Amino acid sequence: MKQFAVDITRKNIDNVNMDCLSMGMSGDYTVAVEEGATFVRVGTSIFGERNYK
Repeated sequence: MKQFAVDITRKNIDNVNMDCLSMGMSGDYTVAVEEGATFVRVGTSIFGERNYK
């Protein structure tokens, strides 16, 4: 995904901004950051597991 963002940025397309790359969640956020994520979802780490009952 990071490479796609870089490639799209290099194309310099009007009205296309690739400043944000959202990847990863609580279980894999470290890998997502290593891979270039600028946003990760860590709700489970903060609030705990959801109860779907």
